[in-house]
Amino acid sequence: MIAANSEVAKIMSLTQLPCIYRVHEAPDYDRLESFNALSTALYLPLGKDIAHMNGKQIQQFLDNAKETPYYELLNARLLRAMSKARYENQCDGHFGLGLKYYCHFTSPIRRYPDLLVHRYLKKYLIHGNYDDYDQDMADSQVLAKQCSDTEIQATNIERDIVAMKCCEYMQEYLHHKVLCTITSILPSSFYATTDFGCDICVPYSTSYADLYANEPFIEVIDDTYNKRYALYSKIVLYVESIDMKSRKVYGEIADKRGEL
Repeated sequence: MIAANSEVAKIMSLTQLPCIYRVHEAPDYDRLESFNALSTALYLPLGKDIAHMNGKQIQQFLDNAKETPYYELLNARLLRAMSKARYENQCDGHFGLGLKYYCHFTSPIRRYPDLLVHRYLKKYLIHGNYDDYDQDMADSQVLAKQCSDTEIQATNIERDIVAMKCCEYMQEYLHHKVLCTITSILPSSFYATTDFGCDICVPYSTSYADLYANEPFIEVIDDTYNKRYALYSKIVLYVESIDMKSRKVYGEIADKRGEL
C-alpha cells in the first residue's frame, strides 16, 4: 500500500500533474527537545543528535520503548511533538515514512483525497485530457486544504463523542471512589484513567492537599501529606463532578476519604 502510494505520488510529481499529496514535515526542534527531557527523566533518552533524527531512528526509539511501562505515554507525547500531516498540492515529502514522494492513492478506507488522485490519474495519464490543466492546478490547492480541514474536524468530533460518552458512563460513579492509573501530568492538573478507559482530571487548585508538578512532569508532589505520585502508578480517586459542557470528569485524591 505504501509503495503504491509513493510510486503514484512520484509519477504525478515528476510529470507535474495536479495531485493531492500527503505531506508530513520534520518535527519542530523545541518540541523534540522538550520530549527528550521527559524521556531522559524516564531513563529512555531519545538520542544525542535529535536535531538531525529521521523517521526510522524515531521509530527505533519507540520499538525499544515497547517493553517498558512508559510506552503508551512516550508514544502519545512523541506524536504530539511531531508535525501534523496534512494534504497539499505540492509534494514536500513524508518525514514519518522517510519518503520523498507520498500521497493517498490506496488505503484500507476510501477517502476523498484518494478519489481525487484517481480522477487526476484517469484524466491526464489515461485520457490525456489537458484542457482544464490550469484550473485543476488551482483547484487542487483549495481541495487539499478542504481535505485537511475536514480531517481535523472529523478527528475533533470523534474525540468529543468519546469524551461525552465517558461523561455519561461516569455518572454511575459520581461521588464514588475508583481505581485509576496516572497517565498524564501537566503544570496545573493531572489525568488518571480508569480500568475501563475513562479519564479523570484532578486540578491541583481544587485539591485538599498542596499538589504541584515540575518539569519534566513525571510525578505529582503532595507537600501536605509528604507523598509523590509517579506516572503510571495506581491511585484511588474520588469522582467529584462531571461537566457535560466541557466533557470532563473531575476528581480528587481519595486518600483523605478512606480506602476504596
